[in-house]
Amino acid sequence: MKIYNIYNHPIRGMEAIKVGFSIPAFIFGIFWMLANKLWRISVIWIGITMIAGYISGLIEKTPAHSDEDFLRTIGQIVLFIISCLMFVVPASGGNKWRENDLVRRGYKLVTTVNAETSDGAIASAANGISEMAKTGFITN
Repeated sequence: MKIYNIYNHPIRGMEAIKVGFSIPAFIFGIFWMLANKLWRISVIWIGITMIAGYISGLIEKTPAHSDEDFLRTIGQIVLFIISCLMFVVPASGGNKWRENDLVRRGYKLVTTVNAETSDGAIASAANGISEMAKTGFITN
């Protein structure tokens, strides 16, 4: 079972966001961001990718076995670290980015549920909310 935060919008309905690490964000990176309409972060990610590409080009132009071997090695290490972070950062923070985007668009956190899938989480939350309305704990 996974933990999902359920957000509701009065017009757009419910969205379920898994809490924690996002494997799709880890695998697909920028494509995952674009698919989830995280436009601002996508632009930043494209900018970081372009800067890393520029640095990589500078490193490649440096002749091997030159006086600048140390700088070339440092540059390669920095690029390796940036490359790793380009996968790990979206995976570890991507779901939180989605939650923040939903809140910015007018969604409200209504509950947290355990479920196997996001659709199951939404169904569970909808059922729980309707049961609470029947008992008088909440009003429609």
